[in-house]
Amino acid sequence: CDIASAVIYALAPRRDDSAVAEAIGRAFEALRQLQTARGFASMGEVNCESTAQAVIAAASLGEISWIEDSGVLDALLLYRTVDGFSHLEGGKANPLATSQACSALTAYLKLAPQDAPTIETEQTQESSQAALQEVDPQQAKPTGSTIKLVAVIVCSVVGIVFALVWLLRGRK
Repeated sequence: CDIASAVIYALAPRRDDSAVAEAIGRAFEALRQLQTARGFASMGEVNCESTAQAVIAAASLGEISWIEDSGVLDALLLYRTVDGFSHLEGGKANPLATSQACSALTAYLKLAPQDAPTIETEQTQESSQAALQEVDPQQAKPTGSTIKLVAVIVCSVVGIVFALVWLLRGRK
């Protein structure tokens, strides 16, 4: 799953070439066949990172309808924790899983139309709005577009930081 996804998003910019488009089509079909109700697996284990990679691959092809209709976005959100995203469903937050999930959500939100369903739960929206109002009680409630923009920015920054920490930690 992870390799098929990487092939897809690596080749996506060259999909105007018919041979490349054919390879991408085969890879995407193979990827779709690997989907389970809980997401995607790598080395026999369904996990957040593989599911995130599939979302990024689909987003690189502009497959917004597949992302929304296939249940892959719901599957990705199964790995959400209070502190980020976990590698396995029900696990503790993990920097790599959080980084990849944020990248996937950012790729999705970049394509999603303005009237797309929001990723946040109602409870999350209420707590976000309450936190904003505590900082400045005069502040108006944020719109859906504002929340999406903030989510993209926060996820991007967190993802970059986690990726850098993970990369630098391995180069000691």
